Amino acid sequence: MKRVAFWAALAIVFAVAAGCGHKRVAPYAPRMPDVKEHKGQTSDEDCLDCHALASLPDHSVSDSCLDCHRVIPGR
Repeated sequence: MKRVAFWAALAIVFAVAAGCGHKRVAPYAPRMPDVKEHKGQTSDEDCLDCHALASLPDHSVSDSCLDCHRVIPGR
């Protein structure tokens, strides 16, 4: 019985890990370096002035840049 519970728990862990890897997760999004170009960003349009949406994999027009990508001070 313990062996079945172990394999069931292991299967759940792998399923959760695969699900997280399949969809973008905000904590794993790259942070913006603390440079003058990034400090004044307040909207998605500000980001898209420099970053082409077509060159960003798995991003769509309805995504919000600032929900996932934040400025990290001192970086």
